[in-house]
Amino acid sequence: MRSPALPFGAVLIASSLLACAGAQMPRAGAEGDELGGDDSGETGHNDTTGAGEDSSGGGTTGPGGTTLTTAADDDSGPTSASSATQGESSTGAMDEGSSGGLDSAGSSDGGGSSSEGGGGSSSGGAETGVGLDVDLSGWIVVQANSAREIVIPDGTVVPAGGTLVIGRNAAPGAFQDFWGANWGAEVVYVDGLDDFPTINGDETYTLQTPETTVIDGPTAALELATGALRNDADLDAGNAAAWDVTLAPNLEATPGSSSATGGTPGIPYISEVVDTTGAGNFPYEYVEIHVPG
Repeated sequence: MRSPALPFGAVLIASSLLACAGAQMPRAGAEGDELGGDDSGETGHNDTTGAGEDSSGGGTTGPGGTTLTTAADDDSGPTSASSATQGESSTGAMDEGSSGGLDSAGSSDGGGSSSEGGGGSSSGGAETGVGLDVDLSGWIVVQANSAREIVIPDGTVVPAGGTLVIGRNAAPGAFQDFWGANWGAEVVYVDGLDDFPTINGDETYTLQTPETTVIDGPTAALELATGALRNDADLDAGNAAAWDVTLAPNLEATPGSSSATGGTPGIPYISEVVDTTGAGNFPYEYVEIHVPG
């Protein structure tokens, strides 16, 4: 495995809040993935199994087909929570009041430094500072070496100190059941609908504002059937030392929480990239973004 990068201190958004750590339970499944899963031809997971899709709930699907929820609302999940109807926003589009587009000096147009708790407004119109939520609507996560990207749906607001989890192809309740998680409002979940991410090894990830300004990444390439957990948000995301790599991702990954040190309040960073192991478990792989509080 390699390491992702996060050039922090360049740009700033605002937000913070407590991160909700997802509980874990052991998952079964043999190591290794099956053929399929990516139209670019890499060796990966078996997409024909249909495993992981839960028809009993999973959030409301909007015009763009993306499911957005702040916690499990699936009957099979350990908790219930609100979900919102969301459509895919176009690349680069950003609603008024979103938190994209901070200047490279790391301060908002309103003059407040997020690390100092300043409350200025960013070029996207959102305030920045310690303890403020971050609107990631229209932000883009780019997957390279197996080219894909996701435009984060409108209305995706991550609480200060919280996390955004983008799962490959599972309803929120089924996703939490697999990982043994019990999220609260600190975690926002987006179902990638089998389009993002698709992890087959060697992928890297980059987080961009709607204006395509790079906030974090590219990360170091992830190896097949491993998980990479950020341990230091002040190190570049491409630095291997910024990540802890696990060869038992089903047991050791922690979707919904980040234990990384460092980071600047209000500036999101990629906190986990996890490939699952075992036949039929590909729907539960994910990319996670943490918003320091």
